[in-house]
Amino acid sequence: MTDKNIVKSGIVGYPLNYSISPAIHNYLYEQAGRKGEYKEFRVRPEDFSEKIGTILKEYQYLNVTIPYKKEIISHLQGTSDSAKILGVVNSVAREQGYNTDGMGLELALAEWPKPDHAMIIGAGNTSRTALYTLLAMEIPNISLIHRNINNLKKLKCEFAEIIEVKELSAGTYESMATGQQITFINDPEEIFKFNQTPDLLINTTSAGMYPEIEQIPLPEKIIQHILIESKPRVFDVIYNPIRTKLLKLATEMDLEIKNGLSMLFYQAYASHSIWFEEEYSIEKAEKLWKNFVVKFDPEKFILENWSNQAI
Repeated sequence: MTDKNIVKSGIVGYPLNYSISPAIHNYLYEQAGRKGEYKEFRVRPEDFSEKIGTILKEYQYLNVTIPYKKEIISHLQGTSDSAKILGVVNSVAREQGYNTDGMGLELALAEWPKPDHAMIIGAGNTSRTALYTLLAMEIPNISLIHRNINNLKKLKCEFAEIIEVKELSAGTYESMATGQQITFINDPEEIFKFNQTPDLLINTTSAGMYPEIEQIPLPEKIIQHILIESKPRVFDVIYNPIRTKLLKLATEMDLEIKNGLSMLFYQAYASHSIWFEEEYSIEKAEKLWKNFVVKFDPEKFILENWSNQAI
């Protein structure tokens, strides 16, 4: 096979000390019968504007991680609707920007029954992605809670500008298009008066990520209250450690848990679907993921190959 037949792809970020993305993408190339190159581009912030044009010309297929998910947009020919709404790009095909974070989350959650009420912890970019993904999945009730009240208020304002809603009460909105209810819990202490019981809890913060493995995204008394009173399935976007302190607390209560490694894998799968214009399916994605788990023991894989790589 000549160089012309090799798919040139890669990931752009900094510091990018080590990314597990090459192993995942090389596995996907292997399973699809493609010959692919997946290169890491460690680009310093002061060099980004100068170098990104050349990278985009030479490598048609790219993933983008911190700190360039927003900055990359001005160097592209255009972006998908979801990337426009979320304001961040993590996948590029032929100088068009896409966001596969939502696809990855949806596929990861597809392994569980559809919830009636999902609660999101966080107010950053990943929280925004989770919110719009859950709306697209037509989850009837969605709530958001976070330590930083100001960040949550900012997300609430952005949400109200993008989605046509009517305010039902302070902090609670209803989508005019779908009737879904979205509640922003402005103060974490309000959880003790919250009269709804989420059956899915999603942590979208970095609290508990290596090396700060003793952190949890909310005060422990609040986490304990949610877990005890609602008994939700618990999804954490973090994948190092495999079990965060939040997931350990949930496990102690015999609750179902899932870490973010499958989400990362499904994001990569979604990127390949975009790059090669192939329809992605839950059934195919789950089969690939299960085979990946058999080939690479996830806990061993993370311990051997991970070094402070952001989601």
